[in-house]
Amino acid sequence: MIRELFSIGPVAISPFGVLLVAAFLSAYATLRWTARRLDLGDEEDASALLLAAGIGGVLGGKIYYAVLYGDWRLLFDR
Repeated sequence: MIRELFSIGPVAISPFGVLLVAAFLSAYATLRWTARRLDLGDEEDASALLLAAGIGGVLGGKIYYAVLYGDWRLLFDR
């Protein structure tokens, strides 16, 4: 598995991070299109929902991983 695509100074960009951003962008586009088509909300509602889901999903996943292995240092590990 490729661990690093490229680095910008001290920040390493991984394939997982690139695909995670691509998944959030495609989810945002789909949510915005569906909300507009069904007249459920505007672009601001879609971005707020996606931001909350994204932060909750990533943080929830990290917390679950730390609880599963019983090591809280994993919260700050890459």
